[in-house]
Amino acid sequence: MTPAPDSQNGQVAEAEQALFGDTLVATESLPVRLVVGSELDSAHLQARAEWLLRTLGQIESGAIDHDEEHPDPALRRVEAKLDLTLDLLSSVLQTSRPLPEETRLRWSHLGVSFVSSVDMSTHAQAVLHLYLRPWLPTPLALPVRLLAQQAESTGARLWLAFELAHPGLQRALDKLLFRQHRRHVAQTRRESHE
Repeated sequence: MTPAPDSQNGQVAEAEQALFGDTLVATESLPVRLVVGSELDSAHLQARAEWLLRTLGQIESGAIDHDEEHPDPALRRVEAKLDLTLDLLSSVLQTSRPLPEETRLRWSHLGVSFVSSVDMSTHAQAVLHLYLRPWLPTPLALPVRLLAQQAESTGARLWLAFELAHPGLQRALDKLLFRQHRRHVAQTRRESHE
């Protein structure tokens, strides 16, 4: 049964506020894959996602993470690159699937909205795979819950809340979005001076 238009508009407005109301929001194009109806081990997904985000953060910014065993930032970056390289190698050996097409999306540390061909009307939960960097074929896989869905000409616009129970993963996602925002601001400034 399809909800009434007013009810659907109310759900969309609530989802917009819940995901993007008072937080840093990024709008960008990324390869995205949404998998519904699969068995998911949320704790494992979240631990792996936190590891991936922390490793990516160390490589990109060289930021000091005080709970690491090595005090030297250069050594931690080398170690992070090696860990990521080994993970990439295992990913290549496990699958040779091509990256999905890029999708325009809005996201925050709370969730994401994008147009999808996947019908979520009969599924409340799924796993969202975000391919964060062109050189990184390992996706950031996050458990998500459907907040709202609205039909559009090319599919359905989904509003999905991240189901994150690990505070470390939430912090790592915040840091990633802040780096993305900083990078976007710097690029905009460079383009305006050219």
